[in-house]
Amino acid sequence: MNIPESTLNQLFQSLGEYNPTTNEVMGKIAKVLIPLGLAILGILFMVEMTSVTKKFKMEDGGLGVEVLTDLAMKYIIAFVLIMSSGYIVDGIVWFGIQAAKWINSVVTITGTSDAIPQMGKVSWWAKPIVFLFQAFAYIALLLSSLITNILIFLRGIQLYIVKAMAPILIAFFVNDELRSIAVGYIKQIMALVLQGALLVLIVGLIPILMANDYLSFASFEGGVWDNAGALMINIMIYVVLIFKYVAVIIILIGSQGMAKRFMGAM
Repeated sequence: MNIPESTLNQLFQSLGEYNPTTNEVMGKIAKVLIPLGLAILGILFMVEMTSVTKKFKMEDGGLGVEVLTDLAMKYIIAFVLIMSSGYIVDGIVWFGIQAAKWINSVVTITGTSDAIPQMGKVSWWAKPIVFLFQAFAYIALLLSSLITNILIFLRGIQLYIVKAMAPILIAFFVNDELRSIAVGYIKQIMALVLQGALLVLIVGLIPILMANDYLSFASFEGGVWDNAGALMINIMIYVVLIFKYVAVIIILIGSQGMAKRFMGAM
């Protein structure tokens, strides 16, 4: 896959580095939503306070200092989390960047623009047929590179959106019945972050898999292929390449779903 290094480097950038303007706008949106998050927190506090008070009245007891302290501490922590929600998202993204960099340091990502072999020797009348399959192989290669670029772009947009919505969704963490909303939100962020590391891993493994799997070009040597004509061998080489890149495209598109399954965000 002929993916520019500058494109892959986007996976190693923080949200502020990836697109400073968008990050600034989303930061402003997050600040605007902080009062709404605090309002939700206040409503949840009153609901829980009413529930706790009713519970102690039914038990012929009063609200003790310990109960009030625990309740207050929980909401104070929630208040701090809402006010620092943007930093929390940036922190999770930072850990994902480090994971992607570690993977990149082990798996060398190299371009495979020469992965499509030249046409073998065939009769003049067979060249247009072989050229057609060769063209489809190049199209599959270009599509895999294009889809990688689109996925990186879409992932960036989604990360900016979840960062902007952080103050509202984190507020639900204090409520036992609504906590799943906040937990699901955190899982969604972690899945998007993990997708970046998976994309680095997938793109890094593609050149290795292309050259060292059981569908390599060497599989068309010997056996039944000794009796096959040059036309058939050339066609099969390009057909195998097309299937390989179709498989790559499927894996790339499914990278976010894979990350969500790993994080339990499905």
